[in-house]
Amino acid sequence: MKHPKQWSDGLIAKTYEVLQDKKFAPVSDKLYLKQVEGRYATIKVVDIICNHFHLEDADSGEVRSFESVDDLVNAGWAVD
Repeated sequence: MKHPKQWSDGLIAKTYEVLQDKKFAPVSDKLYLKQVEGRYATIKVVDIICNHFHLEDADSGEVRSFESVDDLVNAGWAVD
């Protein structure tokens, strides 16, 4: 289900470029994401490379997994 709030088309395209096309230059072993309702999370670079979309919530440490980049974006997540 698509999230009712959404990021700009440019940020969504950048999210696909990073997570799906793997076009990024990491400076650490994880990347940061944000959610339209104000949450933040990290994803491990190794998980991106392996197409595993496990986000660790920055506040609670809870891990949420998504089947695809589409599912992640539709839930309101984008690269930060």
